[in-house]
Amino acid sequence: MLDINYLRMKRILLKDFKNQRIYIETQGTFTTRFWIDKARILINKHKIVISNEDIDCTILLDMIKKAKIDGRLRIELIGLDSRYILEI
Repeated sequence: MLDINYLRMKRILLKDFKNQRIYIETQGTFTTRFWIDKARILINKHKIVISNEDIDCTILLDMIKKAKIDGRLRIELIGLDSRYILEI
């Protein structure tokens, strides 16, 4: 993780995104957008897991080079060949 402020991102995810409807957009070879209602969030140094009873999304932080945090409503994770946008 080069340019990721891990502690700030973790604090925002656990405080503002927990139990919310999170919109997740992945951009890469394929672009898709979906949402997870009443999201549970698990974070460690290597991955972020956003899930509920029906669906889950795992983002590997080892492949992320940069994170942009826009206020407390949007986080953009930029990787080598992909981009993840998390919004509430």
